[in-house]
This record gives sequence, structure tokens and C-alpha cells, in this order.
Amino acid sequence: VHGYQVEVAAKSAMGLWHESLWSEQERRFLATAGQKVWIDADGTRRVEQFRDAATVQSAFRENEWNELTVIGTGPKLVQIINGVVFSELVDEDGKRSRRSGVVALQDHGGGCVAEFKDIRLKHLPAK
Repeated sequence: VHGYQVEVAAKSAMGLWHESLWSEQERRFLATAGQKVWIDADGTRRVEQFRDAATVQSAFRENEWNELTVIGTGPKLVQIINGVVFSELVDEDGKRSRRSGVVALQDHGGGCVAEFKDIRLKHLPAK
């Protein structure tokens, strides 16, 4: 499976990832806590830190239920945790960006416990 990955993990590891199965790692962390990232058609990346990472990460409650919202509109992805914008990405990369794909829920085995509830998908009309 290739595509975007929204990571829910330890606060320091959360963010918008991409193509975790690519052998290259340069696109592993696309946008992390408090970042707005733009990736141009040629792969050039611009990063704006819109909020302090620790402040944004503090919205996530470890070992408790959290509300995660992901909004994908065209090339833009927004990750919201418990009502706080965690990260934003606009990906126009001509080689690796994606506009469609699958939704999957994953754990990493080895005794990992992952629980999901109240999952809702909403198709937004094109603007």
C-alpha cells in the first residue's frame, strides 16, 4: 500500500507521513507537530512552524481516547487532534503525491494494542 499515513503514536512521532513502504526515507515525516508544509511539483519542500510543537502535542492524551480528524481536499491534508490542528500538508509532488487511495487501520504487532471506535467517513464534494 502506498499513500499517506497519519501516525498516532508517542507524541514525538505523530504527524503526516507518506509512502512508508518507499525505500527512500526523505518523505517519511512530511509534516509534524505544528507544521504547515508545501511540496511543489518538483519536490521542493517549504516548511512553516505555525505553532510550537510541544504545545500542539499537548492536545494528544496518551493512553486515553482521542478524536482524530483528517481532512483531505485535493492536494491538501489537515490533521486535527482533539480539536487542535496538529499539522497541514499541501503535496503537489509530480511523482509521489496521491489524490485517492484506501483507508486502513494498522497496529505494529508485538503486543501492541490498538482500539478504534466511532469511525466515520464523509465524502466532500470537489470545490
